[in-house]
Amino acid sequence: MTKIARLRFNVNDDITLLQQVIAVNPFENERRWDEVLHSVIKSSGKEFSIRSIREHIEHLLKLFVKEDRANLRKSGTEEEYLEKERLLQEVHDLQRDFKPTKGLCRQRGNKLREDACLTAAFQQSNRYEVTYEPNFVAETIMEAEGTSSTDVCNESVSVAYSNSRESTPSKTTRKRTSNGLLKNSTLKLLQDRQVMEQQLKERELALIERKTLLEEKRFKLEEERWQLEKKEREAKLNIQIKEKAQQQAIIDVLLRNFR
Repeated sequence: MTKIARLRFNVNDDITLLQQVIAVNPFENERRWDEVLHSVIKSSGKEFSIRSIREHIEHLLKLFVKEDRANLRKSGTEEEYLEKERLLQEVHDLQRDFKPTKGLCRQRGNKLREDACLTAAFQQSNRYEVTYEPNFVAETIMEAEGTSSTDVCNESVSVAYSNSRESTPSKTTRKRTSNGLLKNSTLKLLQDRQVMEQQLKERELALIERKTLLEEKRFKLEEERWQLEKKEREAKLNIQIKEKAQQQAIIDVLLRNFR
């Protein structure tokens, strides 16, 4: 059984791959890796796979972040190395902007948990909803007083039997008193529900405001860090270009003197 020879990337393949990643930006949409692969195969004539080019991009970015210039300069000229480093900087920025970080995932998880807590709180508040049906209100009041419907019925029969000989005005007075208690209990339940809903709304608004402030601070810090990194990279590239120009000038002087 013959082993398939492993395809290796040379400096031209690296530059082509980095250019295609910048042009297509597969970090935003993973389906675009197919376009990158097609362009690299067409340019190099090598039958790479999507897995191989993605792993190679990750490998180059790791070397770039670690500033492992020795491995990045294994082959190619100085011009090719500088071009490769410039392209790696752009690819690194793309990956950072479009690849979700652990911090964002954690924030999304916290948001989901907060939304779940708010939903549970609203569901809890709905347990105290009062329906304007006489039977339901009466049962609610009886449960609050620790009595059952059977006890109330028995008590009503007993009262009716003992007071069967009382006059009609006394029965009317008791009925008005019961209606007054029922209305007071219903109003109390409604007031408690309104207070609870108001408190929940205030907490929700406070949470939204706090999350907005945190997001603004995070974006500001990310922007500042990105600007600092960009300036640092540009400064390093400028220094390298100047060093290269000086070296080239020295070589030219030596060649003229030699002639």
